[in-house]
Amino acid sequence: MAEFQSRARNRSGKTIAGAVIADNKKDLGRKLHGRDLSIVDHSTADGRSGGSIGILARFKRVSLKDIALFTWQLYTMTDAGIPLIRSLNSIIRQTKNERLKGIIHNIVNDINKGMSLSESMKKFPNIFSPFFISMIEVGEVGGAMDSILAETAAYFETALERRSKIISALSYPVLLLTGCIGVVFFLLLFLVPKLFVMFDNIDADIPITTAILINVGNFTKSNITYIFGGIIASIAGLKYYVRTPTGRYMIDSLTLRIPIAGSIIKKIILSRFSHALSIMVNGGVPLLSSLRITRDIVHNAAIKRVVDDLIEGVTEGDSINEILARHHIIPDMVVSMVAVGEDTGTLSGMLTKVSDYYDREVNNSINNLTKIIEPVLLVGMAVIVGFIAISILDPITDLITKVNK
Repeated sequence: MAEFQSRARNRSGKTIAGAVIADNKKDLGRKLHGRDLSIVDHSTADGRSGGSIGILARFKRVSLKDIALFTWQLYTMTDAGIPLIRSLNSIIRQTKNERLKGIIHNIVNDINKGMSLSESMKKFPNIFSPFFISMIEVGEVGGAMDSILAETAAYFETALERRSKIISALSYPVLLLTGCIGVVFFLLLFLVPKLFVMFDNIDADIPITTAILINVGNFTKSNITYIFGGIIASIAGLKYYVRTPTGRYMIDSLTLRIPIAGSIIKKIILSRFSHALSIMVNGGVPLLSSLRITRDIVHNAAIKRVVDDLIEGVTEGDSINEILARHHIIPDMVVSMVAVGEDTGTLSGMLTKVSDYYDREVNNSINNLTKIIEPVLLVGMAVIVGFIAISILDPITDLITKVNK
């Protein structure tokens, strides 16, 4: 038996709340029905909604999509004036991710014990980012939770849309490249060695292209273990190097210099940083605190150094635009927009404009990249496969001609 806190409606439509002792949800519904009441929602006495959580829930990944949906749901209910506990219990019933469902259960329990929502969220740093928690704190202190949740949910939704576009744009080129590499390895490992044996047995003259192909194929088959071992060792070494501060900075700096792709990556980082900083400044978070929190959003070490310089400079009283102007990695447009925002007291609005601008630029760049990369890959595949085909067919054709003579 358990004590359920329930809300139900009578025949006239009036909502009635109270405690009911029942074995489970089904028994609760039956008892309320016996009183001519229809159940609206319910929770156990400790604040947990009815239902069990799978034993493997703790190992399930909570994605950005799950967090974005949770934020939108919480915003919708808060905006409608529904109390926090009822909102969270309702979200629990709608959440399909078992791990997130269990976390919300714990949050409800903590709130029932007197904790705030942000304090409880801090217990799950791998699920709720410092940015998200800080925004919740702003909403709790300022009493504008609904508007803060709306802006935060919009931020997560923008990030999801951007990720979806990038995956969509790169999926076909990656598939083409993978297919090309697979075809080349198949030819080099299985077909070319047989060609080598055939020409070696008849002691025929072979073209230089065929000789190159045969030697490459023979080398690949003879050293396939070393080749794959070298690839794995290189990847492991690169991962180790990237984990060092120097390596991380070097790789991230080179990433930003990659033609076309580097420009897109920089625009994405600047858009995310500007958007998050704008939300926090607009929400009333002190500038230094906002910079420290949004620093975690920047995953590029080169631009993270710029943010570190911003934190240090703002602490010493320097203006943001003066600090940004010292870094060539930051476009002049960003420096100018921030300068206008500081001079007019509209920094948050200008940061939003910067974010919107780069969002449009990223969308255009991704579309253009897709238009460029696909034909380039197709031409590259045609050249490689054509070279192999000619190298194989040309000597065979000459051999057949000589035999017929």
